[in-house]
Amino acid sequence: MTLNKRTTLYMAIGAAVVIALILAFRPSALPVETAHVERAAMMVTVEARGQTRAVDSFVVSAPVAGNLERIPFRAGDLVQQGQVVARIAPSSLGAVPARQATAQVQQAEAAVTQAEAALQRARSQSALASSEARRIEALHAQGIASKEQLDQAQTAARSAAHDVQSADAAVRQAQANLTAARAALLPLHPGNVALVELRAPVTSRIFNIPERSGRAIVPGEAIMTLGNPHRIEAVIDLLSQDAVKVHSGNRAWLIDWGGDHPIEGTVKTVESSAFTKISALGIEEQRVHVIVTIPEPPPTLGDAYRVQGGSWCGARRTRCRCPSVRSSASATTGASTSSTAAARASESSASIIATRTRPRCCRD
Repeated sequence: MTLNKRTTLYMAIGAAVVIALILAFRPSALPVETAHVERAAMMVTVEARGQTRAVDSFVVSAPVAGNLERIPFRAGDLVQQGQVVARIAPSSLGAVPARQATAQVQQAEAAVTQAEAALQRARSQSALASSEARRIEALHAQGIASKEQLDQAQTAARSAAHDVQSADAAVRQAQANLTAARAALLPLHPGNVALVELRAPVTSRIFNIPERSGRAIVPGEAIMTLGNPHRIEAVIDLLSQDAVKVHSGNRAWLIDWGGDHPIEGTVKTVESSAFTKISALGIEEQRVHVIVTIPEPPPTLGDAYRVQGGSWCGARRTRCRCPSVRSSASATTGASTSSTAAARASESSASIIATRTRPRCCRD
């Protein structure tokens, strides 16, 4: 009877030791994140790098040969329309043949005529686009026209209005070039210090001045570049296989421009000609310029700024979609190594999908 008690005691102690070892070396619970996978519409988008540019830029160049006075302005300064931005003391008239100067005047006059005709054509197109937008708006109110047709008509009307502004600026620039060309025919006499004054064609800011110092200058040499920083657009370099999915009027956005929110825009043009670009890996790629209109650019966004642009291409229904992780849970005590690996793979997959979602401004 005493031996049986000892045996029972030893067995109890051994069982306690085994239980203690199991509890000591048992794998601890691992935290995992879960998400619900559902079937819903998947938005198809394309993204690529690009940069901004001014819609209208003007290059002020020398109409005659002579000595350019030191330019008092700096890049970023605001100049008003008609303000003198540079002065040139022309060389003797013999340095610029009279026939060449006369031909330049005639060429400038023809450019003015052409610009005025383009302005009239742009105004006609704008009037037609506005009329079409009003008609589509009336049909949409009656339930005949779709929302997409209304958006396209309104976008076309806005683009036509912008074209009128560009054509009007081109007329003013052509007129300024005509004035500069006529300045080459000014009669200069020995001892006369008459200066040729170059004026700003429009109210704008100075983008670039190659050299501010006074120097000898030749006809046609660029003196400065002007532009309106509040009217900019983005040029996105898309791969040709992605560019065929983008159409004029599609919604677009700009990210990674330095701000804390995406910039909404509209695809204006998809250029029909591609160009070859060497990637960072040394691979030749065929890329296409996609022009994105920015209705309300931020005041801090300027010309030639780097951006990340994207466009909405459409939607494909009945696709399996994994949204961002919404809740977290702990693994059970008996979770095995395979289940832990599966949880980590699921978490990684969810993170990848989350990084590829479109900006908030472009979600339906």
